[in-house]
Amino acid sequence: MIALESVKRPDEHLKGQKLSRDQGDGYCVTTQAAMIRLRASPYFALRILTCDFRRGHLVICGAVPTYYMKQVAQETVRPVIGVEKITNRVSVQSKATDFG
Repeated sequence: MIALESVKRPDEHLKGQKLSRDQGDGYCVTTQAAMIRLRASPYFALRILTCDFRRGHLVICGAVPTYYMKQVAQETVRPVIGVEKITNRVSVQSKATDFG
């Protein structure tokens, strides 16, 4: 008989933890989860974006080469537990910077 493991979201282990900027390296658990999702992206431009989280509101900052990448960044962090609102402050700078 083959046992099937339950499939969990990558950030499922963060559920129920307190959100505080005093944990670890100065980022709250939700910020860390959002940054992990961006760093795991196959798009290099998303890996260099930053996030800030306060009271259910996640702000994404940085620059990407296309509007599409800006939208992908937003959708990448949408599933993070605790995020109720996303402000996308990512600027589109085509050809101005080498994004890899």
